[in-house]
Amino acid sequence: MIIRIVKLLILIISILSALTGIRIWLFNESILPNIALSWIDTIQLGGNIFNQHLILGFALLGLVILLAAFGSWQFIRKRDVKVAGKPSWVLKKSILFAIYTLLGASILSGLFTYSGHVNDLILYATVNNVHTYSFYGLAGLGLFYLILLFVFRKDQIGSDYKTTGSVWATAAVLLTSLGISVLGVYSVFKYLERPVTIISKNIYRSPIIDGRTSGIEWVGADSLSVIASGGDNFPNEMTQVKMKSFHNFQYIFFLFQWADPEPSFNRSVIKTDSGWIELKSEFSPFGESVYFEDQLAISFHKSNSGCAQSCHLGNSIRAGSHYTQGDTADLWVWKAVSTNPASEGDDGWWGAKLNDSVGGRHFDNSPGGGYISNLNEEWDEPYFLPGHHAFDNWIWTQSDKYLPYRASLDNYQIGATLPGMLVSRFTGDRSDLYAKGEWRNGVWTLELSRRINTGSPFDAVLRNEVTIGLAVFNNSEIKHAYHIISVIFVVED
Repeated sequence: MIIRIVKLLILIISILSALTGIRIWLFNESILPNIALSWIDTIQLGGNIFNQHLILGFALLGLVILLAAFGSWQFIRKRDVKVAGKPSWVLKKSILFAIYTLLGASILSGLFTYSGHVNDLILYATVNNVHTYSFYGLAGLGLFYLILLFVFRKDQIGSDYKTTGSVWATAAVLLTSLGISVLGVYSVFKYLERPVTIISKNIYRSPIIDGRTSGIEWVGADSLSVIASGGDNFPNEMTQVKMKSFHNFQYIFFLFQWADPEPSFNRSVIKTDSGWIELKSEFSPFGESVYFEDQLAISFHKSNSGCAQSCHLGNSIRAGSHYTQGDTADLWVWKAVSTNPASEGDDGWWGAKLNDSVGGRHFDNSPGGGYISNLNEEWDEPYFLPGHHAFDNWIWTQSDKYLPYRASLDNYQIGATLPGMLVSRFTGDRSDLYAKGEWRNGVWTLELSRRINTGSPFDAVLRNEVTIGLAVFNNSEIKHAYHIISVIFVVED
């Protein structure tokens, strides 16, 4: 009876775990466009969908350990095997063994993937594939097992043995098994909860923010490597991000490096028979992933849950968004076209939800400057034409190397493209962030700096300890690769 209850709980929790896992898998995916899965968001087991999936994983781990401990004692005490030796009995036992083996592999690989401590690309890909394909195996074997039960129902395949032993002995073994289960889950939890941490040391120097790591600029700085997975256009949907940081009491500095097969500067306007339009692929509610630019986003949170706590997944017809509940999160976004020519990042913050389109995205106060589209939508023509080959991908409006658009100057052929973004430096609070990235030999190198305390109410004061969320975009507007577990960022005195 106890074994049946445990098996029933494993089945129920496995189904819930599969639903939340599929929900994460469909994060900003456009597949299955006619199936809206937003109702899964109503399942609240203690926070966001990632935490729900994690809690279910620990629950499954505990139940599997309990089943193994208590079931082993039952097996030792068994008697009166009714169908032992029959092919159907042997087949059933073989499938059950495979199911529980795959279940254990799925649980442990998922927990280690979530932990954030796997920072090697090959190892991460291996663990992630074990998690994915063990789920496929479980689904297939589970269906086959149900068919087997129906076909061989006359063999009493569901009750193949009875056990002997007193009620007190059973209770004692059950309590011992429960203790083993709790101890096992607690041990795995304590191992996996070790924080992913980087320390920003006090080093009395200032690097040149130029996207290069020359000389001794970063010598002595603490470093960290993490895997960002998901998103569009990355090989195998993942990339390794290397991070360094230090400060000099006035400014704090960051270095990021990540693999990207080629740089993306694909913000253009294109000439058509009916006029100039933005160069875009087929419309998708999940943003552009063909004609866009590379980006990196880093967010600073008060909550230990970090970026995952502010992440609210979309569904098959609406992209996800970020917003917070009653607090703010400082957000820095570097863009290869829109901010990099100005040697800066876009300084913003997440707050309360505004709408489904932008979530809780806000920008710091700025009276002018920044980046805007080069398309005059009212007249279906560009605002400016480039006057120098250096402006093939953007137009730097604080130079004199561009011309106002005139029809008399438009001798471009149908299908010709022009820079799609006008770029200049921000002014005001939005200009706090200095940043410069350079792509070389398949790797982006990005350096950033900002005052430790800008005085703005929307900027995080980077002292003591904060939580960091990290995302990288490969030629993508919305669908980014992300590091699941937040990084603990410690600023050393």
